[in-house]
Amino acid sequence: MQKTFQPAQPEGVPSKEIYPEKEKVIEEVGKVIEEKKEGIEVKKEEAEEAIKDYLREIKETPAVQPPADQVISEAEAIKVLTKKRQAQYLVNLCFKKGIHYALHVAQKLNDPFILDELHDRLINELYTELVKRKKLKLL
Repeated sequence: MQKTFQPAQPEGVPSKEIYPEKEKVIEEVGKVIEEKKEGIEVKKEEAEEAIKDYLREIKETPAVQPPADQVISEAEAIKVLTKKRQAQYLVNLCFKKGIHYALHVAQKLNDPFILDELHDRLINELYTELVKRKKLKLL
């Protein structure tokens, strides 16, 4: 049985219920940028570079392996989507089940484009959220 694509956010449901990891990730990224750049006032390029560094550290940090059957099932379910929708699904998955889990699913897709697109979208999403929440001030 094929899974269908879930919308990003059902109406009327608070985002922290749908994406429990999002708040944690945004807080961590905000702290990393503040520490690396000695404050929250940074240039856009510096903020994006700090987010890239954070994601690189996350990727290289050992974590509990998610159940292989879940990862494979999730990857199979999203293979039917367009590349753009796969990437957005994986971004949402980062905020729902964690960055490590989403990276495992992305790797099972065996598509370097998707990994790169996930990385780019995640950087953009985190940057936008940090600015919106005033955890970053642009110079």
